Amino acid sequence: MVNCPIEVGTVFSGRINAKAVGHMSVARKVPKKERPDVFRFHDYRVFLKDWLGFLKSSQSGFSMRALAERAGVAKGYLPMVLSGERALSAKSLAKLAPHLELAESELSYLQALLILTEADSQEERLDALKKMKRFRSFRQESSRELEVYQYLTKWFYVAIREMATMNDFRLEPSWIQARLRVKLSLKEIEGAIEFLTQNGFLLRKPDGSIEMPDKQLECFSGIFRLSLFQFHQQMFDLAADAMSSVPREERHILGHTFALSQAQFDELRRVMEEALKKVTVLGEAPDPKDRLYHFGLFAIPLSQSPKGDLHENAE
Repeated sequence: MVNCPIEVGTVFSGRINAKAVGHMSVARKVPKKERPDVFRFHDYRVFLKDWLGFLKSSQSGFSMRALAERAGVAKGYLPMVLSGERALSAKSLAKLAPHLELAESELSYLQALLILTEADSQEERLDALKKMKRFRSFRQESSRELEVYQYLTKWFYVAIREMATMNDFRLEPSWIQARLRVKLSLKEIEGAIEFLTQNGFLLRKPDGSIEMPDKQLECFSGIFRLSLFQFHQQMFDLAADAMSSVPREERHILGHTFALSQAQFDELRRVMEEALKKVTVLGEAPDPKDRLYHFGLFAIPLSQSPKGDLHENAE
């Protein structure tokens, strides 16, 4: 079992081998003189680095300083964006766009990729992904990432896969429907089974038994972050419902409200991560299992950070 961290304080843990690449691009390393294909990238910074390198190698006299002057942005802004010190703003991209020599469709994809990576709003990120999925090249190059998105954004896909470790598990819609607390339609469960078996999340062996094979997740920043957000949100909704619908002896909820420093929060995060590791050991033990649980930890701020701790993106 491998955890796949994609942003500070957010971890997905499941019986899956996860390839955590963070702010990496799915695109292969391209020679400087080969025109980079934006639709193969999942990180706008990686694309911009390759694209500016391409322009520099193909145009005499091209430089980031000259590009910044023509676009009307500070000369030190682009280097800070590419290094990760600053986020690229939509306003700055609009200034740069006329000078990047990208086709309209390429620029549209890059704008959506920026929103997917940097937007705080869930709705904005969802809308950006929808726009990206309209491009055939993106769908062809990102099938594994879109598979992860489909898996994590339907909580019961994860639940049904994990149910396969239960002693009496049967990969039958009626059995699964009867055992899940949340009532799903047979059609929903049939769709989940089809997805899980066709994409290698579950394997039906010749003798009829079900195996949960190793499965690698592609954890690219924007798409995975969006998927994980929806997964956790659905689990929080289930947890809230369980407080009133599940008998007290079958659930366990703890909470503590207190003030702490940034250094103490960092330590709290480490403690939470260690706790999750200990909990996963329970699930990996060979003991007979007859029920499915979701274990979650969260620490949320109830006050705002001091003004001095807020970071603004300077152009």
